[in-house]
Amino acid sequence: MLIFPVLLYSAEKEAPLSDSEAEQIVNHPIYLELEDQRTAYRFRRFELSTGISAVQLKQNTGDAILIGKLNVFPAATVEGTAWLTSWLGVDLTWIKGLMVTLGSKKDPEVQNSVVISPWWIDAGIKFRYMPKKRDGSSSTSLKIGYHHHKFPVITFPDYISKSTAKGISVGVEKKVAFNSDYGLNFSFDFLWLDRLLDSSNVQNTQDGFGYKLSADFYATITDNKGMKTTVSIGYGLTSYISSLSGHGLSTDNRSLMNANHFEQSYNNLHLAFTARI
Repeated sequence: MLIFPVLLYSAEKEAPLSDSEAEQIVNHPIYLELEDQRTAYRFRRFELSTGISAVQLKQNTGDAILIGKLNVFPAATVEGTAWLTSWLGVDLTWIKGLMVTLGSKKDPEVQNSVVISPWWIDAGIKFRYMPKKRDGSSSTSLKIGYHHHKFPVITFPDYISKSTAKGISVGVEKKVAFNSDYGLNFSFDFLWLDRLLDSSNVQNTQDGFGYKLSADFYATITDNKGMKTTVSIGYGLTSYISSLSGHGLSTDNRSLMNANHFEQSYNNLHLAFTARI
């Protein structure tokens, strides 16, 4: 007498849910809360960023092409970060200044235009600390890597320097999250340049140092598939400094130019879009 009710109960338990029953479960407050928590703690391993910027170039030496000049040019950025774990990541950044003609302070009427096409490459690893361990929360990252900058001058008067900077970078990044979607990013890198080469007729090679800093405001957009896109806008500065040694052309003695060191700086305003998967 008891077998039939037990079999009937088992059959009802194994029967598939109807669409209305499944919808009730999915929309239940407890289910929605668990889904929100799962999304919040989701580990996003890849970040791919593209951006544009307006860059202003400055130099302080007598053979500079831009003392007293605005000399603003556009640049494009591509950056990728792969997080091997929640705290260890590998980063690669490539920045390319578009070929542009700059003004010459030394000879404004020079017929041979000063055309440059600078680029930068940074590669390294990051160590990230996230106290709350939630996607979009505040974090602090330590960075170490390799920095390479080249300043090729396509057409130039003889006194224009073409420089290359290579060396080690050590830095820190700080993310200050107002909530899961908005916040500020800060970054500072110190550059130890064991090679700062002047490849014009001066032909000097010496040690130097540099630094990079940036500050950005970001906002995050989430699509219906869970992919997040971060839009950021901010300011950055990169500078290279070294002592001067030797002389340039026979008529271009740097020691007579009141320049006892070389400094080349890039101010920029940038806009970037980052897909986080």
